Amino acid sequence: VHRTTEEYRRKLWKDAQEKEEEVRENIKIIEQQNSTITNQRGIISSLSREIKHSAARLKALATMIKNLETHKADLEQEIKKLNRDLAAGKISKEEADRKLSQINADIKKTEEKILDKTEKLKIAESKLHDAEQRKAELQRKYLTKQAVPTTTRPVATPNK
Repeated sequence: VHRTTEEYRRKLWKDAQEKEEEVRENIKIIEQQNSTITNQRGIISSLSREIKHSAARLKALATMIKNLETHKADLEQEIKKLNRDLAAGKISKEEADRKLSQINADIKKTEEKILDKTEKLKIAESKLHDAEQRKAELQRKYLTKQAVPTTTRPVATPNK
């Protein structure tokens, strides 16, 4: 079918406007995706800081528990020494009872602290695990969105 030059130009003009609209729509989509990616980067960064903080907290709690357990073992050794001193006649029964009462009170406080720190350790482990999972999930989504091209080029369509 033969077309006039004017018809041909109108058709080209219409095709060009359609392609420009397509490009504008693609740009909007890309800008939205870039915004989402930027937000995800911020969240991932925040989660990374949270994970680092949680890991440090875990280490600190584990150290506290270890130190408390060492302190408890030291107190138990003091009881043994106290019993040896009592048996050897180095101290009186009243003095041994007084010291034993004080040591047992210290052991009880230490055990309470160990329980408290152990509970906090479990909570911290759970928070760390949750943050690591959230970060991994976001990174998977982020990597999927990264595969989207940052620019689009309209594909030329043949004229009829």
